[in-house]
Order: sequence, then C-alpha cells, then structure tokens
Amino acid sequence: LQTVTGEIVGGSFGTPDQTFTLAHAPVLAGTLELTVDEGLAGGAETWTQVADFYGSSGDATVYTLDEAGGTIAFGDNHFGAIPLANATNQNNIVATRYRYGGGAAGNVGIGAITDVPSYVAYVDKVSNPIAAGGGADAEASDETALRAGHEVRATNRAVTADDFEALALTTPGALVARTHAL
Repeated sequence: LQTVTGEIVGGSFGTPDQTFTLAHAPVLAGTLELTVDEGLAGGAETWTQVADFYGSSGDATVYTLDEAGGTIAFGDNHFGAIPLANATNQNNIVATRYRYGGGAAGNVGIGAITDVPSYVAYVDKVSNPIAAGGGADAEASDETALRAGHEVRATNRAVTADDFEALALTTPGALVARTHAL
C-alpha cells in the first residue's frame, strides 16, 4: 500500500453534484482525509465521508467516495453541501492524506514487505518469508453486469442445461475446470 499526502484534487465551481477523481485508486477504506478551502475566515475545513447523501442536510459538509475508482462526489445543497468556489484558491479541494493499493499489485515477492507501521506496538521489524498471492484487481463494470445476470437467473437451483453447468462450476470445494450438461 502507498500513502499520498497533499494531493490537489481540483477546484469547486459551486455547482451541484460535482465529482473529482483522485490520482490513485483503489483507495483503502477509511483513509481519505479531505479538506475544502471555501475562502472563509477559518481556512480549509475537513469534510466527512459518508456512504450516501440520504439523511444529510443541505448544509452538511460531507462527500462520498467510490473507493474502487477513486471518485469523490459532493452534494446538491438538498442532500449534502456544495463546496463554495474560492476566488483566491482555485484548487481548493485537497486530499490531505489517503492510502491506495492492493489488487494484483499487492502480490509482492519474498522479502518485499519490510516497513513497520509506527502504530504497531512492540514490533521491531517485519518481513514476508513467502510471496503474497491471491490479490486481484476490481472487476470491470461490464464483467459485473454479465456475471450478475447469470447469478440472478439461477441462484442455487437448476432448470436448464446452462444452470446445471453454472452450478457445477461454482460449487464450493469442487475443482471443476469445465462442464457440459446434456
């Protein structure tokens, strides 16, 4: 995993439903710290991440984050506030800190992990004696739509030959490479 600090995300135009994309993704859940400088006397203010805008008031300083794509979204002044445009600081939205990584890039070789996070008590050093494996990149949207169609069509029951083939391929513990139902 990598840590990013002080990334300028962009500048607000003061319009509803603005979105901005971080330079790196996927973002590790709960690690994004976002500030918005609206040109007010208090300076830059930290905004809060929420799962969605439902239940947020129009003046709530909140945003949502699509962790897989690194997309930040702001509200519309009905649900979540719109960041004000700042004439003196046109790049007024800053990711002060976030962590990203994982997926296939997280499959590192033997001895690649050597850093000890400062918050781990009583640990002097770390290493990985075996290669890391099993990490996979996020599924593409079109692949998700295709897979979802198959899963919705036949969940734990088989009617057609295709259903029997799909169940055979997805049975936990069964090592099946291919199937053909007659």
